[in-house]
Amino acid sequence: LLHAWALQEYLKSLGHRPFFVRYKSILDIHAPHLLSRLRALLDVGKTASYLLGRLKVCLTSLDKKIHPRGFNEFRKNWLVFSDTEYKIFQQLALKPPLADAYICGSDQIWNFPDDISNCSDAVRAYFLDFVPEGKGRFACSASFGRDIVSKDFVEFIRPLLAKFKFVSVREPIGTEICKNAGYKGAEWSLDPTLLLDPNRYESLLANVDNSSGKYGLLYLVGNECKVDMREIRKLAKDSGCELKYVASQMKVDVYKKIHPTIESWLSLIRSAEWIVTNSYHGMIFSIIFRKRFVVVPLRGSAVYERMNGRVYSLLERLGLDDKHGLNGFAQILEQSYDWEKIHMRLKEIKDTSRIQEILCEYSRRETL
Repeated sequence: LLHAWALQEYLKSLGHRPFFVRYKSILDIHAPHLLSRLRALLDVGKTASYLLGRLKVCLTSLDKKIHPRGFNEFRKNWLVFSDTEYKIFQQLALKPPLADAYICGSDQIWNFPDDISNCSDAVRAYFLDFVPEGKGRFACSASFGRDIVSKDFVEFIRPLLAKFKFVSVREPIGTEICKNAGYKGAEWSLDPTLLLDPNRYESLLANVDNSSGKYGLLYLVGNECKVDMREIRKLAKDSGCELKYVASQMKVDVYKKIHPTIESWLSLIRSAEWIVTNSYHGMIFSIIFRKRFVVVPLRGSAVYERMNGRVYSLLERLGLDDKHGLNGFAQILEQSYDWEKIHMRLKEIKDTSRIQEILCEYSRRETL
């Protein structure tokens, strides 16, 4: 939601009047065929993984009911949407919302399974295949979420990408995937949360109570990683900090947590002494608010480990290669952070990005 809001505000800063298309892809994503499901049941490992996943979904749903975090309120208060809600791709293609140009936004909107036979309409939607002929199609910091995609997927998106006026992706490997699909001009660009001026986030924090003592923040999403809670607790004790722990996206464990709203989550990062996280955006907002941080790489499966590329590529560009690790967090946090130099590099990347120049060409248009 924050990267969606950031993209909306960034487009506003260029003179546009953006809105989000209300498309729910769930009806365009179908369950595997019965034979495939029966085969999967015979695989003990897959069955156990499925049952564990369902348990996490149930526990997460219960947690949301007990500790509401105001996500719907954030959407209502901060995001602008299309009048129509589209339940399937065919509705979207038949009568798309009117605009001068169309953007598929950032984050992992292009992260689909290798076999897309059960979700091809959803793929078409997120590659803007509903856009009327002659209208501009753009990708702004879109992500495949991994570094390897199947040949079938590449061939499916080839004609879809060919219709784009400009494509920017969030990871360098994304440019190679686009090139393999016939689109050679894709550009690596910053996540929209980094395109936006840091001061713009103050509007989200205006009504947040920032009164708190000295604390360190542990923020973990459900993707597998190795974090020793004993080390985190020792880090907090040695640094004279209270430990505040926020879990998200089906991160389930027995440790005491807090449940902030989106705005409060931002405030927690801004006021923390240090942050330990396995989250890409947890890292990004640590950089935005100039906080000492450590990123814990994802582990446990090839799918998760491939997602580390987006972290490593950004850290490398900003000269922060030493800010990730599986342990030794205290030593990493003690290393230097030249924030003026880091933010100067961010500005240079932003200023040399073609996405801003190209979107500015549409600044005199009515909507985007």
